Amino acid sequence: IIGVLSTFLIYLWVNSELNTNKFHHNFDRLYTVVIQQSPVDNIKPISTDLLKIDLTQFAEVDESIEAIYFNPDMLKMKYKNKYYGAGGLVTDSTFFDLFDFKLIDGTPDILKNPSNIILTESLAQRIFGENDPMGEFIELNQRGVFQVAGILQDLPSNSSLSFDYIVPVHAQRFWGKSGLQFILTNDSFRKADFDEKIKELARKHPQFKESYLSTVAFSDL
Repeated sequence: IIGVLSTFLIYLWVNSELNTNKFHHNFDRLYTVVIQQSPVDNIKPISTDLLKIDLTQFAEVDESIEAIYFNPDMLKMKYKNKYYGAGGLVTDSTFFDLFDFKLIDGTPDILKNPSNIILTESLAQRIFGENDPMGEFIELNQRGVFQVAGILQDLPSNSSLSFDYIVPVHAQRFWGKSGLQFILTNDSFRKADFDEKIKELARKHPQFKESYLSTVAFSDL
């Protein structure tokens, strides 16, 4: 019995790992941008918004969004003088064009309004219990007050993106932190050719004079 159960649990784990992020219909078209700041540095993710680079100028790229994650200690969430620990994603209004996380309440254009916030089911339950959270106001410390305008189904366990709420990146002019840059490519995209086109674009920034830009497939994260 232990042997059969162990085999079954291993199968479930391996199957989950092999299917990480594959529930997104754009799975094979998504890439992140990375930078090697100098020949001796490691490759790391970077936001091209930080570099003032618009990758949608290239025909191979249909859309580009920034995604900045804040852990619970970085942005304190408050409702009726009570604080809640939650991890947040700050991103562009077109987030749902790229990723297939399911909204239970609200529409995909929620993030166009800089005053809106989307909560996951679990976080909404933790804060509001059985009460309807829609239309309620939540404060993020030093970042303003946001109105609950959407409820997101809890994220699948095989998602490499993990967060409890989403707020629009244009709610603030500067968030004090860099994030990931996701690009949605089309059929004309060839990774090697595209990487060659963008490799020296960051060198216009004074901090990245010896840098190289490239891309990593979302499937390889």
